[in-house]
Amino acid sequence: VRRLITLATPHLGSQFANLLWWFAATPNEHALINDCVSAESQTVHEAALLRILSALELVGKNPSESGVLDLRINSAFLQVLNANLSNPNRNFVPAHAVIGDVGTQLLLPGSIAGVGTSSALDALVGCSHEDLFGGENSDSIVAVSSQAGHISETTTLYGSQHVGMGTSPIVINTVLNLLKASAFDAFDWVPGAARSSPDTVADFTGAAATVSRW
Repeated sequence: VRRLITLATPHLGSQFANLLWWFAATPNEHALINDCVSAESQTVHEAALLRILSALELVGKNPSESGVLDLRINSAFLQVLNANLSNPNRNFVPAHAVIGDVGTQLLLPGSIAGVGTSSALDALVGCSHEDLFGGENSDSIVAVSSQAGHISETTTLYGSQHVGMGTSPIVINTVLNLLKASAFDAFDWVPGAARSSPDTVADFTGAAATVSRW
């Protein structure tokens, strides 16, 4: 791998995954998102959440599989993955995180919400942006800090939602520009070693990127 460019990747997990895991979650996991589904009108909100889960299945995203299970905040998978960042035997890769930031909006496309138009999640299941992300901005799915993870070199695209980011012209142009940039100017070397000098590590300008997102 010559370069790693991540697009809204939940390096530290996504509270939205915790929400989708609601029916199998423990009370402690419910508390991570302020117990918002059952706070009031539980029957109505749980029915709406079931509609969202069904809509996800229709587009090939099974919420009972690892795409949700492993990406929950504090999941066993992410604890192991992030713990391995300090492994001295790992190779170092120039990395850059592209972050979507819609502030404190919590919107979903209608196809996922299970309704005809984009709807606020709060109106559907009783979970506000504050419930899920506290005071932190997000792309409506992943908190900004999780999108950055352990990568210090980042580009924030304000107004870019998580869903559909990979096909956004703005995002595509951003990635293309990053591919043309110097690996020593625009990239962080992960998992955290000091950057090598251009004399000892080749500048990978123009090299293909590995793009990762959920």
